[in-house]
Amino acid sequence: MANIVEHFYGVYLLYCTNPKYVGRVYIGYTVDPNRRVKQHNKGRQAGGAWKTSKRGPWVMVLIVHGFPNNISALRFEWAWQHPHTSRRLHHVSKKKPKEKVYDFTLRVLSEMLLVGPWNRLPLTLRWDDVVGGMKCLNPECTVVGHVICFSKCFIKEKGEYVPVEGECPGCLKVYLWGDLVRKFRGCYNSEDVPTPDEPETFHRGRSRSYTPRSHVVKKSRRSPRRQSHIGPFVDMADFKLLKLTCRIGKFFAITPSCDATTTDSVKFKCYRVLLIGLVAAGLTTYAVQEYLYGDSHNISAILLFLDNIVLYGTNMYIMVALGFWKRRSWSDLIQNLKSNKDLVHEEAKSICTRLLVPNLIEIAILVVQAVTSALTVQGLEEMKRTSLHFLQWYLQFFNKFLLYVLVKMLRARYRGLKHQLSTSFLHKNHDLTFLVKQVGAKIYSLKKCVDIYNEVFGWLMVLIISFATLEVLKWIPVIILLARGKAQVQASLLAGILNTSSHFVWTLMVIQMCEAVDQENDAIMELTHDAVWSLHHDSWDKKLNLSELARMISTSSPQFTAANFFVVKKSTILDILGTIVTFSIIDTPDRCEMDFHLLDVILTAGKFFALTPPSTKRHTHTFTHKIYKVLVFAVLTSGVAISIVNRNFYRNFLHIKATITLLLDLVLYAFNAYTMLVLNFWKTHSWDNLFGKLSASNFAQIKSGTNFKYFLAAHLVHLSIASYTVFVACQKDCLEFFKQYNVEFVQGYLLFLYKCLLFAVAQMVLTRYKVLNKSVSDQMRQRSRPSGRVLLRQIKKVEHSFCLLRKTVAVFNDMFGWPFALIISHTSLELLDIIDSTIYPERDIDFALLITGNLLRVSWNFIGTTVLIVMCDSVTQEAAKMVTLTYDLRWYLHGTTPDEKQEVYEFTNLVLEHLPQFTAANFFEVGRWTILSMLGTTSTFLIIMIQFRNG
Repeated sequence: MANIVEHFYGVYLLYCTNPKYVGRVYIGYTVDPNRRVKQHNKGRQAGGAWKTSKRGPWVMVLIVHGFPNNISALRFEWAWQHPHTSRRLHHVSKKKPKEKVYDFTLRVLSEMLLVGPWNRLPLTLRWDDVVGGMKCLNPECTVVGHVICFSKCFIKEKGEYVPVEGECPGCLKVYLWGDLVRKFRGCYNSEDVPTPDEPETFHRGRSRSYTPRSHVVKKSRRSPRRQSHIGPFVDMADFKLLKLTCRIGKFFAITPSCDATTTDSVKFKCYRVLLIGLVAAGLTTYAVQEYLYGDSHNISAILLFLDNIVLYGTNMYIMVALGFWKRRSWSDLIQNLKSNKDLVHEEAKSICTRLLVPNLIEIAILVVQAVTSALTVQGLEEMKRTSLHFLQWYLQFFNKFLLYVLVKMLRARYRGLKHQLSTSFLHKNHDLTFLVKQVGAKIYSLKKCVDIYNEVFGWLMVLIISFATLEVLKWIPVIILLARGKAQVQASLLAGILNTSSHFVWTLMVIQMCEAVDQENDAIMELTHDAVWSLHHDSWDKKLNLSELARMISTSSPQFTAANFFVVKKSTILDILGTIVTFSIIDTPDRCEMDFHLLDVILTAGKFFALTPPSTKRHTHTFTHKIYKVLVFAVLTSGVAISIVNRNFYRNFLHIKATITLLLDLVLYAFNAYTMLVLNFWKTHSWDNLFGKLSASNFAQIKSGTNFKYFLAAHLVHLSIASYTVFVACQKDCLEFFKQYNVEFVQGYLLFLYKCLLFAVAQMVLTRYKVLNKSVSDQMRQRSRPSGRVLLRQIKKVEHSFCLLRKTVAVFNDMFGWPFALIISHTSLELLDIIDSTIYPERDIDFALLITGNLLRVSWNFIGTTVLIVMCDSVTQEAAKMVTLTYDLRWYLHGTTPDEKQEVYEFTNLVLEHLPQFTAANFFEVGRWTILSMLGTTSTFLIIMIQFRNG
């Protein structure tokens, strides 16, 4: 193991060994030479320089180190790179025409080491590698030396020129010189060699090693091709799956035969043309029907039209492409896959299970959707007219399944090549020349498979990704209808959403499998680079061969494209989700006409988790509903108990850490108990009172459609952060993590959902205060002042509405005071706990992933609480504006009668006495100052925790 040098500042010189760019040099600065060389050889995307990217391999021929700091090293690097610009190197002559760049660079370096300030620094120049060193036979001994030096240590008497035996200068054990020479030539690399103290290894004063026959290295009489062959046994399981898939596809005239040598008969060609004509007729019919839709939303009509066009276009393209245009390319793809079948070394699995289970699941989903649509919405006559549509959906699924099978076969071959290459590198006696040729041929053949795949299925990838995106966009508005409680369509809508989810998941699986192929190729490239650097004791020819192999793998890396529009990789999933969110925001606002619709959506989700009533309408709690809520709370309690038991009752934590974790769990559990039991059993009338007062104060058509897009976006962000947190935590011992924190994510979502509910109610109150203030200000802007009686009647209406809103805030405080206090407490405790976990991590997880996950969690929780507090404070400030309006109203009515003035003064006093104020269970008032109090409390306790840990 190499010793780590602290405060290492070095300036290095790279030399290019690529035949195309041979002779080029590069000068750079580094603190880790081994890592820096790897970055240069991997390219710019891995952190290498732009000048060295895609021009490797590069070899570090020398490095200068010993600088006192990085500033001094960087100045040396700049002067070396710009000798004619540096004022200290004016005496250095310019490069001669016939002088090589490498020689000129060394000449500049020699001049730099002779001038100040560098001639006064304790610099070290390293340019040699440890090549041809003799090692001791003892695996625990670290002595490495020259052959001549070892021989001098082993010679005991004068006049001897060839040593016989001697003591190792490191471990002081006696070994035979012949054994050391064999070790130097490559023997005994995996076995310990007995010392001469053992009688069976020494015979008549001559060195004779009785190593077992299986470990004696002999020269093979076989040809190099047989000696370096890297092909394991052949597994045809993937071709059996592809063959069965092609048989099903042949029935629908989608795919030709899996055998590249067979041709289609005339009957089958006629059958294919008939099905293509049927699909074309269906495409034309549905295009006309979708174009004539007039009772639908404009954007919905466009989405529905495009969805049907893409659905029929996908199936028609695959029939025509594989049946006629791309038939030869399909045969080439199958032939190339068969030529690399010796790379597959996975065990065969059940072919029927891998084929039948996905198809049966998709058929079951389509049957359920067809039955529910016929019985609830469309009717049998409409069902007969749209029956072809369900067939098109199945063909869409089958296309994705075919792509998944093909890409998985490619992934298996890349994985097999990686396994065989790593196995070959373990053997020191392989022929590198033949290995480079053989692996290069395999890499080129697999790259050709990917290119043919892109040629045949490039447009199909574009269409299936477009279809998945359009399907999700088409069904997002359905979620609103589902949440509004239309029972006659719920079953059909759920079946349609399930079908869309199935298509979307299979699209993601195809994209993920393409990313897996790229990752396997990166693993092969990394394996080759590691092999290059592991041969620092071997000859230059071996390094050159492996460098050529690394360059070949780098230039032949696979890249899946969608008709050359974009590269199919993992970031494509984020692009799809971004498109869905963008169009959802555009399409959502006009669908939520009133602010009660968003509240109904939140209550529907809360009903499922036993948090809220099912809707804003009056209802009676049946015995079944009560039993359901008790069961949900019992399940949640069991999960909390199991989590605490698996955490060994916090015994593995420090006392201060255990206290914070216990308080955090108690606050969450108290929040769940209050929201599930107290509000649903002891304060059921408060829900009706709150919704009644909100309905009574709806004296204008208040629209808040934009809230729904924020609600959807917040859910996407919350689920993304939770998924990333699980991904980070599962890096080490995933099962143990779920045992200890199985219910914490459910509790976190319930807390987030309740924040959305409180925010929606508070915003409804704020909107009503804004409308009330606007009505008073608009009244004063009128040119013609109304009569006194009319004005007094309007003031009475405003007084009634203002008092009603004040009572609404009072009901809000009575219901949600304790949840508000628990939310603020949970935010402060979680902020404290996550900061402590970041400073003192308890799990062996990558620090970058850990700090990113913790930062996302604490930021999202703190932002949610802060937004809720700011919304409540905004309600208070908006209500306070009414006081200013009442004073302005006095000046507006300066010419009225004394009774009217007295009425205005009483109106001002009423407003001052009925200003709303949000409280947290009457412990404290909620305002913007609450945010500073949370941060101050967290900072104080954090300082105490750090002092406790350091003490």
